[in-house]
Amino acid sequence: MIKAFFIKFERLLTHIWYGNSLIFLFFLPISWIYGFTVKLRRILYQFNFLSSYKASVPVIVVGNISIGGTGKTPLVIEIANKLAESGFSPGIICHGFGSKIGNFPIEVSKTNAPAEVGDESIVIARKVNCPIVVHPNRALAARTLEKKSVDVIIVDDGLQHYGLKRDIEIIVIDGDRGLGNKKLLPAGPLRESQQRLKEVDYIFVQSKNFSETIIEFEQTNNIINFYLDGSLAYKINNHESKNLHDFKGQHVHAIAGIGNPERFFNFLAGFGIKVTPHFFYDHVPLESIDLEFNDNLNILMTEKDAVKCHFFTGKNIWYIPVHLKFQNSTNLNWLKQIEDILKEKLA
Repeated sequence: MIKAFFIKFERLLTHIWYGNSLIFLFFLPISWIYGFTVKLRRILYQFNFLSSYKASVPVIVVGNISIGGTGKTPLVIEIANKLAESGFSPGIICHGFGSKIGNFPIEVSKTNAPAEVGDESIVIARKVNCPIVVHPNRALAARTLEKKSVDVIIVDDGLQHYGLKRDIEIIVIDGDRGLGNKKLLPAGPLRESQQRLKEVDYIFVQSKNFSETIIEFEQTNNIINFYLDGSLAYKINNHESKNLHDFKGQHVHAIAGIGNPERFFNFLAGFGIKVTPHFFYDHVPLESIDLEFNDNLNILMTEKDAVKCHFFTGKNIWYIPVHLKFQNSTNLNWLKQIEDILKEKLA
């Protein structure tokens, strides 16, 4: 019952924030208070009324100004792997959403359970070869990583965590959804105002329709367009793989407990797959009963959801890993620019 309530509540908020609903007007007074609080908090950090930790190595923060999935985690994986290929020794900080972390940071391994370190950190651990530390306190996590001989720290979802100073700020935006009604929480999806777009070093926009979405953003410098792509499905627990084109014309159940489930369902439909969508809220703790549909149809899900279904048996469950692809029209020098900044900071 509780899980069903949160699913319906999240879909209602999505309708209010990204639809044409006027219900947001009722929440505007709270949004004004929230906006004032956010500005005041940042000023307190800027003028050192609140302490902020300066790590001994450069810090790259990857975040967003809106609630919901935008593609931050795949970008963190891409940056970490590319920097490692260039001779850097990165370390990654994750919040650990969906887990119960105690007072001390936890170093993530591929064998951790989502309840211990969160789903996203396990996905990252399977795709990078560098230390990953989980804790909501980014400064405390950074101190732990500094003991691991890293020379650059990448923070997954840390834009609003000003308790940790940063050298490079990256905002990731869902280019298909945009910024919704552009209102601050709770009237809209924004954690901070659009002004932050003018202040960060890079804006990564996830969309295949880049020319249509770039118009929405006033700042046009250092905007990089990417999209998530994948072509193979893997069966949980037995490593069997199958091309997504092989599901064409088939009816399947699609599971998505991510920030923007519609993106995953549309992705599958693009392969000609007949999707019965099942919406879940982000970081949902999936249980076997959630996948009981009283039929023998295949079940397709995201990789983030799959890490929570490792011990499920007796079902045709497949997950689809995705990776970043960059549009040819975008600025492809971003990585070299970041590497040059890091080398200067480390000199």
